[in-house]
Amino acid sequence: MQKRVSNIIPPITGHIDRTDIMDRGVRYIGRDSNGADVSVDVYGSRMDVNVGGRTILVEGDYLKYDDSDRKYIICDRKGRVFLNFKVKDDGTFTVKYGREG
Repeated sequence: MQKRVSNIIPPITGHIDRTDIMDRGVRYIGRDSNGADVSVDVYGSRMDVNVGGRTILVEGDYLKYDDSDRKYIICDRKGRVFLNFKVKDDGTFTVKYGREG
């Protein structure tokens, strides 16, 4: 049986300009489709998305963590809230923040 998911906010799209490798993880920096600054930090047990000064943080367990494909999905420890971040080969990205229910 499939679980139903709903977005908490509409998906965020844009373009990644650069990637920084840090000792704790990876930071993707760019702009969203409205021109706001975006940074996405991918760490061992959490992912932060900062868009125009507003931050979304999910701590939990990764369902998918693939540096080569640049796709990351993290779910909180209760298994209800998720953050999905993917960068395509052309540098465009999509962030989805939602919940199962």
